[in-house]
Parts: sequence; C-alpha cells; structure tokens
Amino acid sequence: MSSSTDRALDILELLSQRPRGPRELGEDLEVHRSTIVRLLHSMEERGYVRRLGDGLWGIGFQLVALGQRTLDSIDIREVARPHLAALSEEMGHTIHVAALVGADVVYVDKIEGLGSVKMQSRVGAKAFAHTAGVAKAVLAFAPKAVQEEAIASCTFERFTHTTITDRDSLLEEFDRIRNRGWAVDDGEAEDYINCIAVPIFGMHGAVRGGMSVTAVRSLAPVSVLERQVSKVQEVAAAISSDLGHQAAPIAR
Repeated sequence: MSSSTDRALDILELLSQRPRGPRELGEDLEVHRSTIVRLLHSMEERGYVRRLGDGLWGIGFQLVALGQRTLDSIDIREVARPHLAALSEEMGHTIHVAALVGADVVYVDKIEGLGSVKMQSRVGAKAFAHTAGVAKAVLAFAPKAVQEEAIASCTFERFTHTTITDRDSLLEEFDRIRNRGWAVDDGEAEDYINCIAVPIFGMHGAVRGGMSVTAVRSLAPVSVLERQVSKVQEVAAAISSDLGHQAAPIAR
C-alpha cells in the first residue's frame, strides 16, 4: 500500500474519533502539515471528509453513505448463521431466521432441532402474519405503513382454536409484543407446535428480521420456552450488533 493511501486511511480513522485540524493531524501522524492539507483536499473532492469551520475537518457524507450501503448489503442469513448453530446446539430446538422483505416476513434460514418431528416451515416461504411468532415479532416493530400492508394481505384463516382471526386482535398483539420485546406462537398454525420469537434490528433501530425457537408442545410448551427468552434475546442482540445496530432493546 502506498504511503499516501496509508496516510489517507490514517486520517479517516482519526477523524472518525472526533474532528481535528491539519496541524493536529500532522502531529498525530508525524507528517508535514502541507501533506495533510493536500490529502484533505483530495478526500474532500470525493466527499470522504468535510470542513466543519474553525479550521476543523470531519468525516464526509460520502463515507457515511458508503458505510450505510455496506451494512444494507449484509445478508442477515450469513450474519446470523454461526449464532444460530450455537443456540440450536445448546437448546436442541428448531431455530428459524426470517427477513423483512417489503411487507412480507420470509424465512431465510432454518436449523432443525434434535427431535424426530420435522417442522413444515421451509426457507423461502412467507411466514403468516397472524400465526407465526417470527412474523409477529418483526411486524410489531415495523413502520406503521408496513404493518398496514401486511394486515391488508392477511387472510386471517383459522387453523386452530388459538389462531388470531381479525385485524384488531392482531394489532393488540403487536402492542403486547412491543411492550415486552418478544412474541409467541401458541399453537396458532399447528396445535402441537409452539414458539417464542424476537426481532433483529439494523442501523438506526430499523427492524431487519427476526428469529424464533420452535418446539413440539409435548416436549417444550410455551411456558418452558418463555423461560429461555433472555437467552434468545442475547443472541438476537449479537446478530443486530453485527448488522450495525448499537443497542438492540431487550425487555426485562
């Protein structure tokens, strides 16, 4: 790597900590002030640094935009996979990860549990907004317009006696999920299967997707799964951090 490139990267790293002037940058990097000024002007033309006044320089908006595009391009499945594998091995249940795609919540990864019963869910399929715990966990934290679009396309088909079958009840469920930070599927699609689910966040607190722990009711009813919520939230928080979120909310 050329010395100019090295110095330009050093400048960006220093300015990312706090604004600085050319003299201070030169002293920190042991480079003549004229060289620092030349590099700053070159980077300013590309939008990577900007003048802040009082002789100080800071990170430019182009670098911020580049970072945002990079984070947006990160595949939630790729980021989540190692976390899921460890959680599945520890808990022994089926783990799902879903991503928010428009107003749909779509399964993007699945690790089967240790039991002989295989879940019917499949990667690439849409999670039902009114039954799937992971869909409810995601949509509860989604923008209002996304929620409304998801509800408008929801059939509210009844599958079991616990299925949510109307708009108002689903909205009330979203409120409960936001207040406590996690969702359940209490046998709402298949009466012998239940799950707990939590959201996954990205930059600026935007919900990116969610993850769920699903089990056969006879092996682990909702009451048992609920005692594992904090562990699942910790994993979701780690995934959220990898996606650029600073502090994923965890209900206490």
